[in-house]
Amino acid sequence: MWALLKQMLFPWRANRSKDRRSERRHRVNYEGKLSLRGVSEPVALEDATVGGTRLRSGRKLVAGQAVVVVFPCGPRDAICRWCRSDGAGWVAGLQFSQELVSKESA
Repeated sequence: MWALLKQMLFPWRANRSKDRRSERRHRVNYEGKLSLRGVSEPVALEDATVGGTRLRSGRKLVAGQAVVVVFPCGPRDAICRWCRSDGAGWVAGLQFSQELVSKESA
């Protein structure tokens, strides 16, 4: 009974999964660069999967925006999927372009 009541009162919790990623997420602490329209700026890379990364930046990104993330091992084309303020800056989730993800998985 309590489980049904919780679902009715807090439906967003019942439908929320812990992690929707199919790939394993790796916590990282790298300094990288974000390149957008030829302008490059430093970012802090916080986690990474085969399919994308989360980064902290001083710039607000827009969902759907194409960017290039420069990792210590080289650049990757990506699309911003979400971006939100954490009070001190901006945190964004990026998905690597599909052709790169396909090459990595092969």
